[in-house]
Amino acid sequence: MLNLPQIAIPASLSPEQHAAFEALRAHVMALEEFGRRQEVLVRELRNLLHGKRSEKLTPDERQLSFEDLEIRLADSEEEGKDR
Repeated sequence: MLNLPQIAIPASLSPEQHAAFEALRAHVMALEEFGRRQEVLVRELRNLLHGKRSEKLTPDERQLSFEDLEIRLADSEEEGKDR
């Protein structure tokens, strides 16, 4: 993920420019958080498919795990659309 430096807002900006700058900064932070959540889901999927525990799961347990992950992914995608 991006690690953006903290940028001081110049005093010469108009109130509208200041508000736009802050809105963009908030949007970038929200997108970074969304990306982190997506990375967690990808790691969990990889672990489910290839991890040591995956060898011990019954087909039903594996299906339930996939369904749980699918629900979490859909929730995450819905949050992403709201941004």
